[in-house]
Amino acid sequence: MADRTDVSVVVPVRDNVELTGLCAEALFLHTDAAVELVLVDNGSGPEVEELARTLARRHAVRHLRNERNEGFGFASNQGMAEATGERVVLMNNDVIVTPGWYERLSRALERSDDVGMVGPRSNRVSGPQLVPGAAYRDRAALDQFAARMGREAAGEAVDLARLVALCVLLRREVLEQVGGFDPCFWLGNFEDDDLSMRVLRKGWRLVMANDAFVHHEGSATFRRERFDWDALMEENWRWFRAKHGYDGPMTAPYPARELATRVPFDARRDFVPLEHERVFRPDAPPMHLPVSEGPRTLLFAEPRGDSWARALLTWLVEHRGAPERTLVLRVEPHLPEVVDALRRRTERLFAAVGGADLPDVVLECTPLAPAERGGLYTAVSEVLLSGSPRDPLHAREAASCGVPVSETAPVAVP
Repeated sequence: MADRTDVSVVVPVRDNVELTGLCAEALFLHTDAAVELVLVDNGSGPEVEELARTLARRHAVRHLRNERNEGFGFASNQGMAEATGERVVLMNNDVIVTPGWYERLSRALERSDDVGMVGPRSNRVSGPQLVPGAAYRDRAALDQFAARMGREAAGEAVDLARLVALCVLLRREVLEQVGGFDPCFWLGNFEDDDLSMRVLRKGWRLVMANDAFVHHEGSATFRRERFDWDALMEENWRWFRAKHGYDGPMTAPYPARELATRVPFDARRDFVPLEHERVFRPDAPPMHLPVSEGPRTLLFAEPRGDSWARALLTWLVEHRGAPERTLVLRVEPHLPEVVDALRRRTERLFAAVGGADLPDVVLECTPLAPAERGGLYTAVSEVLLSGSPRDPLHAREAASCGVPVSETAPVAVP
């Protein structure tokens, strides 16, 4: 085992131990550098921990474990925060690297001091990084295919406005200046678009190494977990639009470089701390809420689904006649059409319950910088979970801030 670490490779894992094993095997076989593998285990079964122990007998391996699936962005941030390498690679666990992959990415990074992040080409990836028609029947054929690309495009590198995080090499200075993934992009999708935008905004270049090719199985964890891919894409697209002030459709390419550079880098807005506890902690300065000093319950309203509406109705009925209590209905993301639609829905729910003795409900949609989100929780007495897909995110953030969480029984909504 090397005493020095040139590069730390951060790989979030949610089961899929077979693919993870293939990923690690290729990584150690084909990386001509002192490499540290940081496996971030998102609530996997014991097989992943056993794999980490087996790998650690022969290689530099660190195994970090979460008790549940915290999503790609959160797990990647955990791994990057613990990484010791002079450089950091983010990699999906369904990626298989090929001979010379790291040398080619490094060469592209070293072309200029302002290159901050580099990605390879692949068989399954969106945008210019895709190699159309890439085909090979086995690992030997894959390595031959990659070697041929390496020869034909030797030393070629192309500036892009977006890199897909299936495999990206970053300078440590980029992480120190820009931070990591914004955890608001829950589970996955568009968190790498957002990171690319912030890296560009800071003045770094994003480069694709034309001579580097890696195999990508593609969405292996999403398929295994049976996530609602379309709903997750739409939800995170709304977050992306809200963060970067874009009104276009998800179905068309967006002007990434124009969006990134039309405003200067603002550390308050654009830096995302890698360490979760720097943001979500019991002493986080509470945000100002225009409500009374009595008990405050935080409930997140979301554009899709009725779970938040059921929770709101239940809370209104349970606390009828308790004017000292306030429900803070947090609307995210802060897109005007989302806020307006949820405001109208809330008014209809109030009318359905009726009565002059209902407690206060305040719609809260103030945009918050990533480092300020802890104050949303420390400003309230409890968080009300509604059974929405984002409940694990809110529960984790509330627990880190020392704020209790509760749940409601489902009711029919009008």
